[in-house]
Amino acid sequence: KWNVKVSINWQWLDGTIWKCYDSKITEALEKGYNANSKDSRVKVDKERYVDLNFSNEKEIKDNFTGLENENFLVGVQRRYDDAMKRRAVKRIVPNNLFLNCKFIIPGSEVELNQLSSIAQSYGATVTPLGVAKNVTAFICTPE
Repeated sequence: KWNVKVSINWQWLDGTIWKCYDSKITEALEKGYNANSKDSRVKVDKERYVDLNFSNEKEIKDNFTGLENENFLVGVQRRYDDAMKRRAVKRIVPNNLFLNCKFIIPGSEVELNQLSSIAQSYGATVTPLGVAKNVTAFICTPE
């Protein structure tokens, strides 16, 4: 049995590309997000912080152009020396759509890292059911 921890993903917008924060910053962001304090600033590095003090997604979208169709927006990354230099920040919770479903993958045996990647994106534990005649079967279940 392979266990894959549910992974909440935090990203910041770099131009038109969303980039992931590293695990240390993600942990700090998650802690700040769940604290529900009035001063919701989370340090990113010496020059930047994430401002999580927004009441809703619309308030963030109103600060930027081109984000009308974006979802999961929760904050703004700002510079300490100039708070008007800012980038949108979003928090993505894994989708549980495929949990408790059996999957059969035709072809050669699926590598562990492929299974882990699939399961991680859905916040699941992967349990291999077996390999026979170039078919790998597994089940995803909630952690």
